Amino acid sequence: MRYSFFLLFFFLFVPGLPSSLHAEQAYVTDSLEISVRRGPTTAHRILRFIESGHPVKILEENDGWSHIQTLDSASTKGWVLSRYLTRKLPLRIQVLQLEDENRNLTERFTSTFDALEKVEQERMHLKEALAQSTDLLDETQKKLEEIIRDSAGYLNLKEKAEHLEKERDTLLHENIALRTQTRNQALLIGGSLVFGGLFLGFFWGRRQKRYSSRLL
Repeated sequence: MRYSFFLLFFFLFVPGLPSSLHAEQAYVTDSLEISVRRGPTTAHRILRFIESGHPVKILEENDGWSHIQTLDSASTKGWVLSRYLTRKLPLRIQVLQLEDENRNLTERFTSTFDALEKVEQERMHLKEALAQSTDLLDETQKKLEEIIRDSAGYLNLKEKAEHLEKERDTLLHENIALRTQTRNQALLIGGSLVFGGLFLGFFWGRRQKRYSSRLL
C-alpha cells in the first residue's frame, strides 16, 4: 500500500518539479528572437531578447518554461518558453556554418591550387636548369676530352723535344770530339810539314854545298 502511494505521488508530482539535475546546451529555434524573462510566466519582466541560433545553457525546466543562462559575455540568467529551444543546431545556423565551411574549403582549394601551380612552375624551372646543366656538362666533357688530347700531344711533343735535345747533346759532343781530332790532325800535319820542310831544307842545303864544291 505504501509502495503504491509512493508511485502515485512520484508520477503526479515529480514531473511538475523543476528539473535541475544537470545543465545541457540548447539553441534558440528559427524564430527571429525570443524574450528572456525574470520568471516562468509572461507576466514577469523581460530581461533581454536573444536571436535565433543563440546558444544557451538549460539550468532547469518547469511547466513549459526553461531556466537558461546565455552563453555570451553577458551570461544572462532568465526564463524562456521551452518550445522555442531545440537541442539541435537550428537550420539557419547550420546553413551559415556550411557556407563558412564551403568558403574555407574554397579558400583552401584555391591556396592548394596556387601552391600546386607554384610547384609546377618550380618543376619547370628545375627541368630547364637541369637541361642547361646537362648541356654544360656535355660541353665541359668535350673540353676535358680536348684537353686530354692536347695534353697527350703535348707529352708527345715533350718526349720528342727531350729526344731531340739528347740528339743535339750527342751531336755537340761528337762535334767537339771531331774538332779536337781535326785540330790534333792539323797540328800533326803541320808538324809533319814543318819537319819535312826542315828536312828538305837541310837536305837541299847540303846538296847545294856539294854542287858548289864541284864547280870550284
